Amino acid sequence: MAEILLVEDKESLRQMLRLTLENAGHTVEDVADGAEAIKRLERARFRLVLTDLRMPRQSGLDVLHAAVAADPLLPVIVMTAYGSIDEAVQAMKDGAYDFLQKPVDSRHLLLQVARALETSRLRTENVLLRDEYARRLNFPQIIGESAALQRAALQIQQVAARPTTVLLLGETGTGKEL
Repeated sequence: MAEILLVEDKESLRQMLRLTLENAGHTVEDVADGAEAIKRLERARFRLVLTDLRMPRQSGLDVLHAAVAADPLLPVIVMTAYGSIDEAVQAMKDGAYDFLQKPVDSRHLLLQVARALETSRLRTENVLLRDEYARRLNFPQIIGESAALQRAALQIQQVAARPTTVLLLGETGTGKEL
């Protein structure tokens, strides 16, 4: 099913998590520390990262940052036995999909993995569909949702097919060149 990078420094827990994920049909690559996980993220593509928070050499937050840098749509689930609310909030602010307390219930873990993978699939599909929509309309990548921007986008579409000159006025840095 999915290629998962599992990062856990306790061997017995790593083996149990690996078996749980593999029995659910996932392909799992496991490592014992954050430094090795970061190397793997540089060399291979994964669909999900499941990482312990506190590990020797590099922490789960370091792994999270490397994963987000490698692929902003890559879901990362952070686990810890010593979690605090502050750590959970920080992990979520830094881009984690979820934060789980150990010991992790295997059914709950598999549910969160399935949800994270589905969310990632939908985000990726959304990006691809937006790109295709922009290409088909020969429309640049304008990002925004304000009413004024939507009115401008509608006017652009109406005028785009006509051989005419258009003057756009606005402040510097507002994207008029798009």
